Amino acid sequence: MTTLTKSLLRVWKSAQLYIGFHRDPDGRERKAPHVWPPKNGRATIHEDPDEQEAFVVLKSVDGDAAQDVQIKLRPDMIVLRRDAPDAWEGVIVEQYAISVKVGGVSIRMGRSPARTGTAQPGSNPMVVF
Repeated sequence: MTTLTKSLLRVWKSAQLYIGFHRDPDGRERKAPHVWPPKNGRATIHEDPDEQEAFVVLKSVDGDAAQDVQIKLRPDMIVLRRDAPDAWEGVIVEQYAISVKVGGVSIRMGRSPARTGTAQPGSNPMVVF
């Protein structure tokens, strides 16, 4: 690859793993999660993401926070999200389906026609974004 090709292809500059704690040590719900980067770069995927969640933040090369991507690691799905309303906003990968949200329109595709559907603009079946 040439230097020009490498620079044209580069979108992300860094990745950081975080753990978000939604409850304090006494079990009380926090107004905002306490976010902590684990020193060893490892995180357990908690069975209840309302209690604790593991996620990776990919920082964009251009420094625009709306282009940063958050990858949420949940026991039943992987969620990619970002705050770029003019581009893709989210992807949910589940065991037998994938959902994509682009420009405010959500599409869910499953392994059989009975589980496949297209959302109309204005509806939002992708509540975890």
